[in-house]
Amino acid sequence: MTDEELKQLIQETMSAQYQADSFSDDMPSRATPHAPAKPQEIARFADDLRTRGLSLPPSFAQFLRIHNGIENYIPSMELSLRSMQQIERASGRDSAWKEISPAHRFVFASGNTSAFAGFVPETEDQRGEMQVVMITDSGDITNYKDFEDFMKDQLEYYRSVIRAERADRDNLKDD
Repeated sequence: MTDEELKQLIQETMSAQYQADSFSDDMPSRATPHAPAKPQEIARFADDLRTRGLSLPPSFAQFLRIHNGIENYIPSMELSLRSMQQIERASGRDSAWKEISPAHRFVFASGNTSAFAGFVPETEDQRGEMQVVMITDSGDITNYKDFEDFMKDQLEYYRSVIRAERADRDNLKDD
């Protein structure tokens, strides 16, 4: 996926998230992207990860070049995509999820709940990509082949919510 394609995917997801949220909330939430990270900041972050025995997946490095985190990206679970600084600061606290998933070592999405998403370092492939695990508050687990798959699934989820809401409203007109 090119940078431009990822930018478009992120923008479409944030727009769909806002639209889906507007069906059920008087005050729909809007995701707030952070400014891009600088190349030297990403390099320093990758070095920090290496000291902890982790690698920086290329797709996540690409995301950081576009946005160094996005607040309220998945409002239904109160998940934000963390900035590099948030990932570094929370690494000790994330160990609380050790019994739940090996993704606790590299959590890239969290919020004010027990839901989180992270990379599974043991699954790193020849491209440097890793599987992603998302765990909800209720303990439901969704696995993704990589970060790109995770991002595409978020857009599809919000599109499905919009389709269902529109169909429901169309059915109400017929009554």
